[in-house]
Amino acid sequence: MLDLSSLTSIVVNMIEKNNTTTSSYDLSSGLAKRVQKIGIGEAEIVPILTTQYPAVLVYLESQEEDWVSLGPTARREIDLNYVITPITYYGMGQVGESAGELSYQELYKLTGRIEGIFRNHPDMSTTAGVMECRCSSVQYGKIKGENYYCQTAKIKLNIKMLTD
Repeated sequence: MLDLSSLTSIVVNMIEKNNTTTSSYDLSSGLAKRVQKIGIGEAEIVPILTTQYPAVLVYLESQEEDWVSLGPTARREIDLNYVITPITYYGMGQVGESAGELSYQELYKLTGRIEGIFRNHPDMSTTAGVMECRCSSVQYGKIKGENYYCQTAKIKLNIKMLTD
């Protein structure tokens, strides 16, 4: 049986365990500040304190399934589409074009490292039932508040699974 809560936690854990200086994909390497928050939810909804940037959020966007066999041993092929959102902050206390430019450069680094984690672990470290995972696209944008804005990227992570 597919446990979406556990699978989402596995995706988050793969990102968390690479937010260390001993990881070959250290998320925070080259950033002005280490990634402070990694969690579950949508960037537009989850409140993040200014002290918690840079941040990475994960949520399940959609799920599709198809039966690949029938009968007592029936199996389903499931496609899960996650969105991984790295977020960098540019706001109060940061002035000038260089601060905004730095925020974008950090976002690009962070996005590339997240893609690298999943590109080099296509089976998500042998998580049961995962046939393949891959990052299919990235969209860049921003979230604007009253006195700040955050640069964001939405990385689409597709996971194909075979389950009972």
